[in-house]
Amino acid sequence: MTETNELNDFLIDNGEFGIEKNLYNYGISSLEDLSFLFVKDNYKDKQRLCDLYDIGLDVIEKLEIAYKRKKDGIRSNNINIRDNEDKENNTQVPFSKTEDNKIFQTCDSGNDNEEYSNNNSSNSNDNTKNNNNQNNNNNEHKINSIKLREEVKEAFSDTDLNPLAPEFKDSDITVGRIYPSNKPYINKIQFVNSNIGKIPDSICKFHHLKDLSLQNNMIKEIPESLKECKELHTLWLHSNFIEDCENIGFLTSLSFLNLYNNKITTIPPSFSNLVNLQQLLMNNNRLTNFEILCSLENLEYLCLDNNNIKEIPEEIGNLKKLNEFKFKKNEITKLPDTLNYLSNLTTLDLSSNEIEEDISSQIKNLVSLKYLNLKDNPSIGELDPNIKKEFLDRGCEILLTQQ
Repeated sequence: MTETNELNDFLIDNGEFGIEKNLYNYGISSLEDLSFLFVKDNYKDKQRLCDLYDIGLDVIEKLEIAYKRKKDGIRSNNINIRDNEDKENNTQVPFSKTEDNKIFQTCDSGNDNEEYSNNNSSNSNDNTKNNNNQNNNNNEHKINSIKLREEVKEAFSDTDLNPLAPEFKDSDITVGRIYPSNKPYINKIQFVNSNIGKIPDSICKFHHLKDLSLQNNMIKEIPESLKECKELHTLWLHSNFIEDCENIGFLTSLSFLNLYNNKITTIPPSFSNLVNLQQLLMNNNRLTNFEILCSLENLEYLCLDNNNIKEIPEEIGNLKKLNEFKFKKNEITKLPDTLNYLSNLTTLDLSSNEIEEDISSQIKNLVSLKYLNLKDNPSIGELDPNIKKEFLDRGCEILLTQQ
């Protein structure tokens, strides 16, 4: 039997085969992989599995008990086999005083057999009690989850705020569990294309919120109360009517932010607080400057296409982790020398700008570059032949105006 089939059979035997894909996505494809969740005090991985794949904590605890039973059963069988072999050889199994081996020992005296029977009875009662506790916890979680979802729907359905908002679905709201207390919390809210005109101030109640998706709505401003969602790491607000995004800058746990297609003219100073941000999309806005973003040293993806930016600041060289820089349809005429510091850059799109000079020296040290687009600039018809050859030899795709 393969390790995967063994895991599948284990999940089927315990009525949880429906979670096998979520376990595989988490890198668990065998019983041995599953056992690492059950190491004492392994709270972090249990909580993360609950959060990412919406697997109930009660399910994990149920599998933990079943796994230990299975493991103990294998040990018991091995001891019984050894016991039979010893009896055939007229040998006696020594009595073990360790607690771990106590219930598996072979005993001849009536008193010891009675102790063994009592232990089995006690274990059976404990297992029944654990199962009852799990069922109670599961029912309590379902009730609390329903209440939480209703709170979210009521907050966003306030007719004074969002008179055109539709009836929200339970599937748009994900409930997670805090380990080890098993307390439910709102993990994700996804109200897309829902005629939402304003984010309710009561959003602050959901302070464990991790993912908020409100794209394609009619939102114009970000409430100050959103700052209380300090665990938010993913925020989708593209295709709204936002002009001021100051309050977003206080969400210091953000790793992903999408503000594409809004009406933002200025990046507020508060954005310098977004030290954990890795991916930022602010294309299709009205920006004229992005110097503040150059302090975000963890940025890996930056898209500023279709703005009104006239200059790339020298500080761009601080973004050492940047992999992709998309900057088409702006108004720059030249590049800073510090662009050469971006040694991890793989994608650079500067098409449809106003660049009027040879930029070969400003990009020659981009040793990781795989895609370079310089099309539709007035004076870039060719690069330095040696530099161009180096790029091509490394497998870089180059798009120029005159091709």
